[in-house]
Amino acid sequence: MDQARLDKDVWTLPALRELSQAVQQATSVQAALFELHQALAQLEDPFWMVLFSEQQQMLASTGNPPFADLPSFAEWSDMPGTETCLLKPLQRENGLWMSRLENAVLLAGGPERQSSRGADLLEVLLPALSRAVRSLFKSSRSGPQNDSTLRYTSALLKISEVLLEDHLEEELQEVILRESQQVMGAITSTIFIRKEQQYGLDGLEVLSWQDANPAVASQMHFIPLTAHNPVAEVARTGQPMLVSSKNELVERYPGLLPLKEDIRGSVVVLLPISMGEQVMGVLYFGFGENHLLTGEDHNLMRNIARQVAQTLERQRLHQQQNHLIQQHQETVALLQAIMYNAPIGLAFLDNQATFKMVNQTMAQMLNSTVEDFIGSTPLNRFPVFGQLIEHQLQSVIATGTSVLNLEYSMPEGMGRPVQDWLVNYFPVRTPEGHVLGIGATIQDITRQKTSERILQESQLFRDKIMQTAPVVIYLIDLHKQHIVYSNQHMAEVLGYIPEEIESMSVQDVLNLVHQEDLSATQRVLERMEHLSEGEVLSLEARFRHKDGSWRWFFVKYTVFSRSDNALLVLGLALDITERRQIEQALNESEQRFRAVVNSVPILIWMSDQSKNRTFFNKTWLEFTGHTSGQSAGYGWTERVHPEDIEHYLTVYHQSFQERTEFQIEYRLRRFDGQYRWILARGVPRFSARGSFLGFIGGCIEMHDRKMAEEALQDQEIQLRELMNVQKRFVADAAHELRTPLTAIQGNLDILIRHPHIPEREKREIIMDVQREGTRLGRLVNDMLQLARGDSGLSMQEDEVGLHEVLRSAFRDAERLSPDHRLSLGKVEEVNLYGDRDRLKQLLLILLENAIKYTPKGGHIRGSLVCKERRAELRISDSGIGISEEDLPRVFERFYRADRSRQRSEDPGGTGLGLPIAKWIVDQHGGQIWIESELGVGTEVVVQLMVDTVQNP
Repeated sequence: MDQARLDKDVWTLPALRELSQAVQQATSVQAALFELHQALAQLEDPFWMVLFSEQQQMLASTGNPPFADLPSFAEWSDMPGTETCLLKPLQRENGLWMSRLENAVLLAGGPERQSSRGADLLEVLLPALSRAVRSLFKSSRSGPQNDSTLRYTSALLKISEVLLEDHLEEELQEVILRESQQVMGAITSTIFIRKEQQYGLDGLEVLSWQDANPAVASQMHFIPLTAHNPVAEVARTGQPMLVSSKNELVERYPGLLPLKEDIRGSVVVLLPISMGEQVMGVLYFGFGENHLLTGEDHNLMRNIARQVAQTLERQRLHQQQNHLIQQHQETVALLQAIMYNAPIGLAFLDNQATFKMVNQTMAQMLNSTVEDFIGSTPLNRFPVFGQLIEHQLQSVIATGTSVLNLEYSMPEGMGRPVQDWLVNYFPVRTPEGHVLGIGATIQDITRQKTSERILQESQLFRDKIMQTAPVVIYLIDLHKQHIVYSNQHMAEVLGYIPEEIESMSVQDVLNLVHQEDLSATQRVLERMEHLSEGEVLSLEARFRHKDGSWRWFFVKYTVFSRSDNALLVLGLALDITERRQIEQALNESEQRFRAVVNSVPILIWMSDQSKNRTFFNKTWLEFTGHTSGQSAGYGWTERVHPEDIEHYLTVYHQSFQERTEFQIEYRLRRFDGQYRWILARGVPRFSARGSFLGFIGGCIEMHDRKMAEEALQDQEIQLRELMNVQKRFVADAAHELRTPLTAIQGNLDILIRHPHIPEREKREIIMDVQREGTRLGRLVNDMLQLARGDSGLSMQEDEVGLHEVLRSAFRDAERLSPDHRLSLGKVEEVNLYGDRDRLKQLLLILLENAIKYTPKGGHIRGSLVCKERRAELRISDSGIGISEEDLPRVFERFYRADRSRQRSEDPGGTGLGLPIAKWIVDQHGGQIWIESELGVGTEVVVQLMVDTVQNP
């Protein structure tokens, strides 16, 4: 039996003695066996036990033993009595153990001995169990065995089994109440657990209620530990309490008077749930009125309280263990996170200076892998510094003190530049102070050391710059009024030797300033007293050279340092004499340039590299009426004609990109609001070094020439159109005249060659000649009328009643064609200005066409209405209609639709009627169009303006 291991894991010797005493004082064999089972359960070993008498009678059992598989009596009955209270293996393969006691035999089952702490504990407690069995057997011989003892033991066993398992709180309460009802007659039970609530208030909280009134459950859900309450008093004193009636209860605790009727149970027993000196809660039992409690009842309740206490303690230890495990896991995770994510190298070496842990950062710093380090020593990894490193590590182990801020410089080699490291070594100790090994940190300080070397070099470099730079650098102490420092260049540009400069006071320097610049210089120096850190003041001033000449300097002042005794001002001065001379020459040249460009009668402008125009001469400003500010930038575009601005800017921007000159014509609004045509030309400007400076441009007015050119172009276009019309007209006329002339000539040739043809045929030939002659005359008249229209023949304008003209035309048409039905629909009275004869001709042309292409008996309708100051005239027929392909061309001269539309062999048409009609409508400022459908009919629509005449 490994007593040391047993003590270390769970049980101390005082605890074992207490447990042994509890087993011996058990009131029954079952209770004694139960005490053992509870102890084994705390070790979390799944033991079961069965106790037999020597007569093979089962006395007690715990832990659900496999009765069907127990060994026969013959297997253990012959074991020698000398081995009493020694746990022996009965069947090693399934972990079955047997021990002979003085008056009984114990069978136990569980894990094998070498892995079982429970078997060790059981063997320690076997003597106590043997004595308890012997004592209980003696008492049973002296008096009859009490059956109630078995019931109490059974109830306690069932409650203990529930406590050992993970049941819900309600199930735990239910089992306690059920078993206590059956054995003791309890009517209610409650467990109060001691807890610290919000704001640090210590008290008792109900774990769960069984058969409690809702009012009581609500009132006593949480009871402060300081409250005048029986539950709180038991928790404070740690002593059990018995109250025999409700009256006694409310008399002792008046605060419970409102709950008197709601409290179940007249007899109340409260027992502390304690572990050692610590009260963990209170166990409450309620019994009926005048209920008598036996000694066994009290023992059972005390045992239940103790079992609940052990369960709570086990849960607490389990939670504490889980908490410690979680803390350990979090600590490991934190250390791993730090180890593997730290931006510096970390390592751990044991007392033999062997690497046990290295993070990835350190491995990468030293151009290795983590695996290269593990198990090696510094001497293996660093041949150059290894011996020195191991000496320092041994010093840490020997003295227990850290070695910090060691710098190593690794020379370049194998393609690697110089590397600098900052290393620290420190002892790693246990909480007891024992040194486990050495911790090491390594940090790459190559950049820092490089910066330090660069800084040293830069200080030397700065000193050289101060003395060789072509800038005057000096320090003035304004409090002591003298020059503290000046570089060589100051003496050179002013013609003095350095010793003369160093002996100058501030006033001596001011005496060198030009009288016109002196006040500004003094104001700057006065402001230095209140100047903020980093603020800079600047000015340009003239200083007298030793030879008496004046030199221009651009000077900047700032506070170098400030103290109670000194105010050092840093001055930087750049000799700008040459620049000022150039600027003066440029100003004079600029003035001459402006005088010239303002005197020429050309609009001149200049722009910078950003396309913004910066200069306009006087001629431009007078022409546009703009000021220089209004025209600057892109303001000049406001004067450009809206139709020309987009094209102008496109050309302007493209020329900027290509750095090429451009020329463009556009319209520019004059000061009087009139747009005038301008010819503009722009050329790029370059400096003497070839840098692009922008554009310069000039503009001349070409409006009159442009108008003359456009007028000439319009006349040329009109002349060409007139010639084309004349050519087309002559060609069409020749074609149209040739047809009737050919017919007349052919018929006359027949009469001449055949003088003796029958009279009837001769008459038909003469009638054909007459018809063609009539058609020829009509064609000539129509052509003459169109020719007059093309020549610009104007219409006579008189007030005309269009409704009257319409009715007159319909009367004439009715006389010409009695075979058709002609009717007028709605005819409104419409008066307008126009040519009456031409308007009637228009109507007759439309009516003749309708009659010509409408079969006999067909219907021809007319109407006249006024809509929105427009007279709308409609002539419709029920004729053969016009095809869709012919509709777009019906107003062309000499165009006639397909012969299939004609209702007779010779309708007498010339192909000029509708062109004449359109010409008449156009001359009156109107519109004409045709809507037609083959086989249905045609409708001609004419719209004329009537704005000039008031209709009644």
